[in-house]
Amino acid sequence: ASLAAAAGLPLVWMGNFGWDDIYAPMGGAFLAWADHCRSLYRRGDHLIRCPFSLAMDWDLPQTRVGLTAAAPRLDPDLLREQLALPEQRQRCVLVSFGGMGFPLSPALFDRWPHWCFLSSDPGSATAPNVRLLPPGVRPVELMPLCGRMISKAGYSSFCEALSHGLGIHLVERQGFAEAAVMERELRRCGPHRLLSQAQLLDGDWQLDLPLLPASGAALELGGAERAAEAIEKVAALAC
Repeated sequence: ASLAAAAGLPLVWMGNFGWDDIYAPMGGAFLAWADHCRSLYRRGDHLIRCPFSLAMDWDLPQTRVGLTAAAPRLDPDLLREQLALPEQRQRCVLVSFGGMGFPLSPALFDRWPHWCFLSSDPGSATAPNVRLLPPGVRPVELMPLCGRMISKAGYSSFCEALSHGLGIHLVERQGFAEAAVMERELRRCGPHRLLSQAQLLDGDWQLDLPLLPASGAALELGGAERAAEAIEKVAALAC
């Protein structure tokens, strides 16, 4: 906000939450940080509101957009052959917990011998039915080859998975305001199953059960293009 003001340029926020929404529920000393963040956000000129969004109550003009998902760049048939994946997409499961990852015991995958898993964790990949993501290959490259994903709440993962028709087995996450909103919105707009942390660590992943249907309509695609159009309009007004 200070940089935009110093440069005399319009400021467009784009996202699904602000840190004021994260800090405020923590209370105590975090309340002052929440107020500080909110005052800076309100210095913007426009808000591009992504799906799965928290309040972001900043009194700004806004544009709502649909799913903002990266597109695969690699040939899925070559990846399937390289990783020796089954032809049946529904038998392939992506295990993705974001940049920090989450190690799972190889023994847990033994409970699902008829499924093939894709993981970025080298420890998990010692199980015979787990394939390690090759270096430089993004999870989104493998989504066209998978039927389901086991994951925590995460904006990019949700957008990419739903854009490619994956069912999401969502592991609960406590103490972070975004997680509750994302779980609620997943119930509304995507096929899913909900897992407790205990179920994750016990290998009770419910892959043999049908996905629960969304209670509402699917989210629109093309969110990135819609956001670009909004940014162009703001820039044009500033010229």
